[in-house]
Amino acid sequence: MHCAYLTGVGEWRPIVISLLFLVLGNVTGPVIVPLLRKLWRVLRARVDVGAKPARQRGVILDASALARLRPGESTVEDVLRVCGSDCEEHRQQHLSDEPQRILRYRGQRLVPHRSWRVGKVSHVRHWDIETHEVDVEIQNERVE
Repeated sequence: MHCAYLTGVGEWRPIVISLLFLVLGNVTGPVIVPLLRKLWRVLRARVDVGAKPARQRGVILDASALARLRPGESTVEDVLRVCGSDCEEHRQQHLSDEPQRILRYRGQRLVPHRSWRVGKVSHVRHWDIETHEVDVEIQNERVE
């Protein structure tokens, strides 16, 4: 009995092609992965999916919250109740006065400027970064 498979040049083709694909896959992996990461970053910057108008971090106080704080009347507890406790606290010493506390609220908002929209998918031309910072000065446990 004589087996004739794998006895010539043509019969080795399936094994050679499989090995070629194996080597090619291992070589192209380190090249393709960085390209896909860069493409993903570009898509995230230029395509927005969702109905959220803006992304924000930190505390962004609106005018109605600030209007509830009355100088000379509102206490520190009122400020923390209206504005929240996520703030930085600083102390400042003037020459003749007693130390002054400053509660600083910081926030950042990313606002997309869209050029077209299809359903929840939209193209973003550019992003604006709004930085919000509010200082509430407190002296004698009252808002100044």
